[in-house]
Amino acid sequence: MIHYVVIAGSPSAVGRARPLLRSALEATAYFRGEPRELVAPDGTWALAAIECADPLAAHRIMVRDDAFVVFNGPALAVGAPQSEIGSHLLAAFETGGADAVNAAASGSFNLVGGAPRMGIEATIDFAGIAPLYWTEVDELTIISNRASTAQQVSHHRGLDPSALAWLASLNVLVGQNTPLAEVDRLVPGQYLHVDPTGASHLGPLSSALWHDPTEPLRTELSPREWDAVTDHLVTGATSLLGGPDLVLLLSGGFDSRLCLAIAKAAGLADSVVTVTRGMPDHPEMAGAVEAAETAGFRHLHRPPVQPSSDTNTHSTYAARVENSDVDDARFSSSLWRRLRQSTYRFDATVCPWDGLTPLSPMRGSIVEIKGFLGEILKGPRGVDGQFSKGVPAEAAALAKSFLNSKQPNDPLGVVTHQRFEYQRSWMEAWVDDALRHTHPDNLPLRFYLEHRTGNWSGPMQQFAPGRVTVNLLSSPPAARAAAALTAEAANSRRFHYEVIRRTAPELVSIPFFDDRWPDEIVTEGEFDFSREPFPAPKVAITQAIRSWQWEFLATESEAIDRLFAEGADTVLGDIYRIDDLRAAARRAPEMKRAVEAKAILSAVAIALAATGRAEPVCDEPLSPF
Repeated sequence: MIHYVVIAGSPSAVGRARPLLRSALEATAYFRGEPRELVAPDGTWALAAIECADPLAAHRIMVRDDAFVVFNGPALAVGAPQSEIGSHLLAAFETGGADAVNAAASGSFNLVGGAPRMGIEATIDFAGIAPLYWTEVDELTIISNRASTAQQVSHHRGLDPSALAWLASLNVLVGQNTPLAEVDRLVPGQYLHVDPTGASHLGPLSSALWHDPTEPLRTELSPREWDAVTDHLVTGATSLLGGPDLVLLLSGGFDSRLCLAIAKAAGLADSVVTVTRGMPDHPEMAGAVEAAETAGFRHLHRPPVQPSSDTNTHSTYAARVENSDVDDARFSSSLWRRLRQSTYRFDATVCPWDGLTPLSPMRGSIVEIKGFLGEILKGPRGVDGQFSKGVPAEAAALAKSFLNSKQPNDPLGVVTHQRFEYQRSWMEAWVDDALRHTHPDNLPLRFYLEHRTGNWSGPMQQFAPGRVTVNLLSSPPAARAAAALTAEAANSRRFHYEVIRRTAPELVSIPFFDDRWPDEIVTEGEFDFSREPFPAPKVAITQAIRSWQWEFLATESEAIDRLFAEGADTVLGDIYRIDDLRAAARRAPEMKRAVEAKAILSAVAIALAATGRAEPVCDEPLSPF
């Protein structure tokens, strides 16, 4: 893993900013490692980084003559051994820049490269799960995989209320703006090019996922096309052969079953242990055990992860608090410290409901495989349930849907009218532009990849270095295949069926947990689908058994109210109607809906950032990978 910053521009501008790089990294560090610094022979770029060994890449800075690449994230080499991932990506960049890099890797990654023929370019994976941030100042472009680092190098300071208002309304950021003023996020599907003067421009990658709106989508792909998609998924997984120990987190659902089938076809049965968390007598456990044993994989049961108020240690990394001085005893409890540290770790980009879930225990060099991004292979319904019955073709209806993506907009009813009107006009403009280049059925998937994964799962994966998660389903050809299908065809789980039947057909007939193959697949009659799904037990969900978040709201409503009052003269007052927000805080102990509780926690994160209460915290490896 690596925390890096690259500056590019005129030699004089680079020379002025270069002394700031090391201190900017240290001021925004989230893990400890070895410092690295490089500078171009002609002085047109410089790089500084903190690097720590990890199981997927021995080195994350590669240099050959006048060319270099620096990259982060669990990238998988396509067509090369994983042990050669760095040189593989450098060769691809020298050949074809950002486009070639995206063809040479699957999984999740960000990369900045430079070569005499290509100039300086920055790119990310198609889902943005390893985010990259950038800004410009004084004939200089600054690029980092941490927004606060980019801002620290620049002269820019302060917070962006427009960006934070999205967090207030939807509990996730939308758009390219970050909470840190003048710092932008690189949007998936684009690359950033920097010329020798330091001026930068964004361009589209040639490997676009989206289909021309004038051409009809398809109800099916040909067998040859399904073979090609399957081969690409298996090839990416094959790069892990001979690498680190692997844990496949196996549930009773479709996505982890798909990962299991791909891992089997890649020959990983001897190096992968499947793990299911939960109670041993839960029906989901029985389905996971049967699937693992049928595929020839060892299976382990692990009890559920119990929430803990201790944020300073976990099994692979120890978090070292950089500044333990607390300015107010009201905000010094373990739960408040959890929130203060989250605001620092994630640069106030994620709702703490999601960003503070305790990390899954790991040890040594174990890497987790998850079925993440399987949702994009299930069509519009997979990324947002409101599209389960189809995607509206009208721009106004689409904009309204995205304004209520995954939840009602502003569930507390406390965001200012000015901010809501900005979001409405922004969304309408985005939909109008996207429809000129994208089929309407693709728009839910495009919105999800451009504005949710990189602003939600991306920071949580990149800024939690104690957890190495490989995304076997993060494959541009796979996403392109799913996008080629009509909403109805993609919603039928056709993708999962076609890949599993090619890679591990014995897994097709094993029932899922509380779910089944759609009728259109069952009626094809190729497999025996007579067994019933593993049943879901009826469990009463109450606040008492949910998580630490409810405890926080129940016990800290008065302190939350005071925090909101103190933030009234900051950007908090530019985003919220403060009196209404404070009233919502006071009724927090009685809240029953998770969406309201999440909105309170998002407001807390914004208030902590606005009042300067973020608490630096830095992870240190307890044992080398």
